[in-house]
Amino acid sequence: MVIIAILGLVFYDKISGLLSNSVDTNETSTPSPATTAKATASARPTATPGNDGTASPTPTASATPIATTDGDITIEKPTTVADTQLITFFPKPAAETGANTLGFTLREKPASGSLGFIIGEFFKGPNAEDKAAGLTSQWKFTDSKCSSTNTYSFKTVSGKIRIELCKTLAPTTEGGARLFAEGLKNTFISNKLSSGVYIYYPDNVCAIEGYCQE
Repeated sequence: MVIIAILGLVFYDKISGLLSNSVDTNETSTPSPATTAKATASARPTATPGNDGTASPTPTASATPIATTDGDITIEKPTTVADTQLITFFPKPAAETGANTLGFTLREKPASGSLGFIIGEFFKGPNAEDKAAGLTSQWKFTDSKCSSTNTYSFKTVSGKIRIELCKTLAPTTEGGARLFAEGLKNTFISNKLSSGVYIYYPDNVCAIEGYCQE
């Protein structure tokens, strides 16, 4: 019995030594930084004209026009015009401005035929809204000079628009003829339709001095 007890103690002692000398080789690995996820391409932000993220309104002519001069004529022009609009120039009464002045109005641009459209609008003269804003037409057309019932015809010559009047231009104010010519010229140039205007009667007769081919 004593021998069995001694052997048990020795065996227990051996086992304890082995357990105490064993080394835990299972190191706890420090988690490696997570792999950076590939950035998902975001849609490019849509540019908005307005500073507050809302769509800007369609540009219109400025309430405060820019005034330029051409000889003795003052020409009021808008600072900005929408791509969908055309500018037309008509006189303002000299009694109000103290000088020969061309003001402007805007027309919606047609899908095609801008040149013919804007000439037609000019010959119609200011509409009720234009007149309320102080625009006038200081001319009228009288007796016919050709067989056509039209007031005018037009064509492009050397980068300018040649207008042929089939009726007599009768200014209703001093300087009205020049305002007529300058109104047409500035309407063409401002809308980038031509570099100027020639104005004739039939048979190559110059209608307004200074506005015919030399």
